[in-house]
Formats: sequence, structure tokens, C-alpha cells
Amino acid sequence: MGYRVYVGRLSHDATKEDLEGLFKKYGKLLDVTVKTGFGFVEFSDKIDAEDAVHDINDTRFLGQRIVVELAMNRRRDDRRDDRRKVYRVIVKNIPPKTTWQDLKDYMKKAGHVAFADVLKGRNGEGVVEFSKREDMKYALRKLDDGRLNGQRISLHEPVSLFLILFLSCLTLFYFGIACFNCVYNH
Repeated sequence: MGYRVYVGRLSHDATKEDLEGLFKKYGKLLDVTVKTGFGFVEFSDKIDAEDAVHDINDTRFLGQRIVVELAMNRRRDDRRDDRRKVYRVIVKNIPPKTTWQDLKDYMKKAGHVAFADVLKGRNGEGVVEFSKREDMKYALRKLDDGRLNGQRISLHEPVSLFLILFLSCLTLFYFGIACFNCVYNH
């Protein structure tokens, strides 16, 4: 069994050979996969994978500051269900100079953070994804209205588009019947 490392914010022209060159000095590589903007590197030894994460995370590579983290060790062929469940929290009122790493470090108080980002073009807003529902619920209860870089932030569970559409239809249906009854009874 190998130990996979996730590489995010990867340059769109990065190749398998680029990643192999960056990671091979840390130990024996079993597999390297490159997708658009991200990739995975699989090591034969856990210590080698951890050393690579420690040294390379948040460094510049091919003109981009990359994210390097230990990946969940489930390969596609091992999955019964190809979709991974994540539990998302929307963070508002984030101070201007806050980085995704600041946000992730703050949210780690609630549990394992699978992903964190400060959204560009949406002032003071970010997103955090947890691997476990309990961690997300804990964050909503305990970290909401907390201070991140000296400023109070608020946390919200996003509302699904399906729920919004359902409630809109229900409201229209209710008022449609109310209006019909009003007209019919007069």
C-alpha cells in the first residue's frame, strides 16, 4: 500500500515529469498523476510522504504557490461510492489579509479540515470543508462569532439549491391556493 500526497494549486501546464522531479528526492515514487490544477504523488514509505508535505507545502513551483497535503488514502478502485462526502461551512467577515492557511489553521480546532480557501472576488468570504459531519457541527457551534486575525467571523451552513427551489415552489403553491380560495369564495 502506498501513501498518497495531494498537490493543489498546480500550474495548468505542469506535467507528470515536473512532479516526479520535485518529489523523487524524498523517496521511491509508486505513481504520479497530474490533472488540471492538481495532482497526486504516491510514495512507498509514509515517512517520505510526510517529509515531502513538510518541506514542499506552501512553496512556489512553476510560478504557483502550491498546497501539498497527505491525501485520504483511498484510491478510486477501492471505493464503493466514487463521491466523497464533505461537510461545508461558509465563513463571512474574514479580514482582508487572511490566507487560506490562516483559515484552515483556525478551523482545525473543530477537527480534520479537508479543504479551506478564502474566496477571491467575494470580499471577506471563504469556504471550509470538513471530512466529518460532527466536526462541521462543532465548528458551527463553537467557532461561530470567534476571532480570526483579530476580527469576528461568522459561520453558516450553506443552503442547498434543491431546498431553495423546493421552498419557493411550496410558497408559490400555498399562495396560489390561498388566492384561488379568496377569488372562489367571493
